[in-house]
Amino acid sequence: MTADALRRATATFEALAAKFENQDTDPNADNPRVYWTLGRGAVRIAWGFAGDFERCTDLVGKHVERAEGLCASYHKDLFGTVPKESTQAAKPELPAEWDFDAELPEDALPSDDEDDANE
Repeated sequence: MTADALRRATATFEALAAKFENQDTDPNADNPRVYWTLGRGAVRIAWGFAGDFERCTDLVGKHVERAEGLCASYHKDLFGTVPKESTQAAKPELPAEWDFDAELPEDALPSDDEDDANE
C-alpha cells in the first residue's frame, strides 16, 4: 500500500469518526448505520477502497432486502455522493494486509511503522 493511499484511507475514516463524535454513539452498538459505516461492519466493507460498494451489498444483503439502496445511502453519508463508476474507479485497491477482524477501521490499516518498514 502506498503512503498516499494510506493517507487517503485514514482521512476517510477520520472524517467519518468526526460525523459521529458528538452523537453519543458506540461504533459497535445496535445501530446498523453506525455499525456498517463506523464500526466493525465498516472494517468488513473497507470503505474507501475499490469494491467497497459491492462488499457492502454482499454483506448487508444477508440481512436486508434492497441492500443496494441502503449501501448507496451509507456511501453518500461517507463520501457525499452515491457510488458511480467514476468515483469507484478512483478508489485505491484494497491493501493485501487489511485486517478484516479489526474492531475499528483505523485499526485495520497497517501502522505507520509497518508501512515504513515495507517501503
